[in-house]
Amino acid sequence: MANINYKNVIVGVIIFLLLGAVCYLMFKPQQVAVLDIESVVSSYDKALAVEKEIGEKQQELVVFLDKAKNEINKGKTEKEKAELDAKYTAEYNKKASELVEYSKKEIEAVRNDITAAAQKVAKKKTGSDVVYEIKAVVAGNVDITEDVKAELAKNNKETEAKK
Repeated sequence: MANINYKNVIVGVIIFLLLGAVCYLMFKPQQVAVLDIESVVSSYDKALAVEKEIGEKQQELVVFLDKAKNEINKGKTEKEKAELDAKYTAEYNKKASELVEYSKKEIEAVRNDITAAAQKVAKKKTGSDVVYEIKAVVAGNVDITEDVKAELAKNNKETEAKK
């Protein structure tokens, strides 16, 4: 009987298994996490509250403009009207700028919440934290929309409990 070097056989088997594992990982079908962002935003309480508040602030600006126009029209001279126009224009520009900054800040906070929840769920479901818009992926996807909604609701409850 031939003298078998078991050490070489074991090393050969290990190399074969490692190569098989590498090939499997390289060629296995990748699952992509997809998210219906419109559905998430339309059901996220914080996003709805921000949208409502921005709408109310925009309406306040419209009311301010109407009042300003009325006040300007009450001016007795062209000089007085021009002074009022300059005053109200400056005030309007300040309020509009504040609204833009507020909107950016609040929308960014909502976007960050959704992104963090989506990455967390995607990592758990697919092993990757990359998430695509559902309309951008044709096949081979894992829809995480409902899971992200649940994660946001859970985070919202935890935040409310801390207050």
